[in-house]
Amino acid sequence: MAAGIPTPAPPRRPRWLARGLLAALFALSAAAGSGLGAIAQGRTAPPIPPSARGTAEARAPAAQPPPPAVRAADPRASLPAPLPDWQGPARTNILLMGVDLRPDERRAGLPGRTDVMMVLSVVPAERRVALLSVPRDLAVTVPGVGETKINTAFTYGEVRQTGGGPALAKQIVGDMLGQPIDHYAVVDFGGFERLVDLLDGVDVDVPRALVDDAYPTDDYGTRRLVIPQGVQHMDGATALSYVRSRHMDSDFGRMERQQQLLLALRKRALRWPVLLRAPQLVPEALGAVRTDLGPADLLAFAKVAQQLPAGGLKSLVLAPPFVQPYTGSDGAYLLRLDRARVEPALAALWAGGPAAPRPTVTVATAGTPDLGPTVVAYLRGLGYEVAAPRWAAGAASATAIRAPAGGQAEAEALARALALPAAVVQVDAERAPAAALEVTLGADFRLAPAPP
Repeated sequence: MAAGIPTPAPPRRPRWLARGLLAALFALSAAAGSGLGAIAQGRTAPPIPPSARGTAEARAPAAQPPPPAVRAADPRASLPAPLPDWQGPARTNILLMGVDLRPDERRAGLPGRTDVMMVLSVVPAERRVALLSVPRDLAVTVPGVGETKINTAFTYGEVRQTGGGPALAKQIVGDMLGQPIDHYAVVDFGGFERLVDLLDGVDVDVPRALVDDAYPTDDYGTRRLVIPQGVQHMDGATALSYVRSRHMDSDFGRMERQQQLLLALRKRALRWPVLLRAPQLVPEALGAVRTDLGPADLLAFAKVAQQLPAGGLKSLVLAPPFVQPYTGSDGAYLLRLDRARVEPALAALWAGGPAAPRPTVTVATAGTPDLGPTVVAYLRGLGYEVAAPRWAAGAASATAIRAPAGGQAEAEALARALALPAAVVQVDAERAPAAALEVTLGADFRLAPAPP
């Protein structure tokens, strides 16, 4: 090959697709999640090629040059394509299952049991998500088996036909709830550990110290598990222990911890370092999750999760008084659904309402002029209503987001979308609640180039 002509690189998955898929995968294993963008604040960007600097500088207005220390990459190198809108039914229900499969069972080809079962119900047009936790001991009737625990439906389906576990589990859960289950996602406990470790761990605020003197081990023994009270940074193994332990309280306490950790994972997946590494993480994440959702579905759900407003997520655990314990004919501990109590609670969980208005945003640039149009295009791709950018009167050294009364939660969500800390949010109680969120891009704001 002639000197100076580079060898063509093999085709790669587009960066925006990789990031969206990664975020959606974590959304499925962590109740909801999303990710876009290549924007960071208060950090030094990686070296920028001279060609990129020249392109950015050439577009800067001569009368208002940016401060010499501020450099922006060519926005075309960093700005991802907008995520697609959801094109499916008005409501989509997804059965999330965590399979308890020990090493010896895996080697023997056994299917395991779904000791974690949740239904994620998404209404994209209303930016609304509901999360329902189903106890593993809930009594159901499986065709050809009779009365049994709901966590065995997946097992019987797999035994009858390889790959048949999700279909039978969807049928049984759907019949129990009176809601069709459209899709599924399955992760075993080893895959769950890998997902958490791919995020470099997760931060969980433990409400009270968890002490379990009989935590089960893979070799069918037990050990003592202690997780202190307070904010804990958990690796995959610790996070799994946190959501599996049940001897200190009950299976219902465990389900509450599962919901708590899944929401913490969603928050973790939005962090800038995770998005930056997305192209490398996606293949591993795909290997840990089994789902019938296609890439376009995952990307559309990622967009819904990114736009989820304050109050857009409702959750319910089927614990007493919604269920009552009894002993089955074979002596097994079972839970009976109290229909009179649970049906009103489920109706409230599924209940719709008017679509939450999408926040209106204004963007003013006090640092690098090129950043304004790029950030506006990025936010529009996330579904925000954004006016054309303007040049801020006077230089601002620090980036800030001004929110109207009652708008702090929406402003903090916007800050996360821009990889900014919550501390940049300033609430003006005298502004009308319907006023726009005002973003001022200061001299400290950086548009970091996407990784090669």
